[in-house]
Amino acid sequence: MTYLNCRHEQTFGDTPDFYADEPAVQCLYPCNLTALKKKIENNDPKKLSTENSSEKEKRTEDERIKVIGDKKWTSQISVPSCFLGSFIGKNRRALTSLENETQTRIQTPRRSENKPCEISSFASCKNPQLFTKPSRLHLTLSVVRIFDDSDFQKVSAALEALQKEIKTAFLSQPLTAVIQGIDMMNDDPSQVSVLYAKVSGDKVQQVADYVNKRLLELGVGIHNQNLQPLPVKLHMTLMNARYARQSEKDKKPKELLTFDAKTLLQDLGTSYFGTLTLSEINLCPLSSNSSAEGKYYEKQLTIRLA
Repeated sequence: MTYLNCRHEQTFGDTPDFYADEPAVQCLYPCNLTALKKKIENNDPKKLSTENSSEKEKRTEDERIKVIGDKKWTSQISVPSCFLGSFIGKNRRALTSLENETQTRIQTPRRSENKPCEISSFASCKNPQLFTKPSRLHLTLSVVRIFDDSDFQKVSAALEALQKEIKTAFLSQPLTAVIQGIDMMNDDPSQVSVLYAKVSGDKVQQVADYVNKRLLELGVGIHNQNLQPLPVKLHMTLMNARYARQSEKDKKPKELLTFDAKTLLQDLGTSYFGTLTLSEINLCPLSSNSSAEGKYYEKQLTIRLA
């Protein structure tokens, strides 16, 4: 074998043939053979793949924890089968409580399986029931109480009058709302009951305040404690603990359910969701049966804005 472009050459003897049926030959190798070997080793696809995967693997303080895709982490622990019952608890209550406290999902093996318990972080929402269905997103302008047909007729007349007033006073241009940022109804981001998108727009706020004020003046609205109409808090509910509470029938009626929204508020606090043109105001019952079907609330009356 001959290598070209070498500055000097060295010789070495061929390895003796075990069966002595090949003659020994004098082989030549270049001066940079060692460097070439290293270069070949460095270009080995298997080695490169191993190095790249190790670079992407994020180190943690605990070697038992593995990080997947820089977001999800997982770990395994062995729990003796005799303790699994206490670990899981009756109706899985102990395990569910532990998952809620640690914000993880824990998978346990069957008693007959000799496997460890797997603990993992959430790659998606743990409880999708928290979210408002896209078809039911709305802005609440005011609340009215309707007990009988007489109340309904009174509200109907008030809304008919409002339709003319709103078109005359505010609708020279389309009513456009800007949806940007998220916030919560309470003060503790780790125990949130309602998470909403912020809604802005000068005309939208004016129309909302006007509707609320006129419904009070017409005697069909609900007064607050100060007996004075306050500015409407424009918001679009995105997540509500009550939705999840309604899906868990085994819970006690008075139990307060909350969720941790610290990461959501930090990552999406100023996110821009877009703009929308408001085309109508609807009178909808709070206890609408269309929720199970994913449809919009039942419309009892409608004011067309466009």
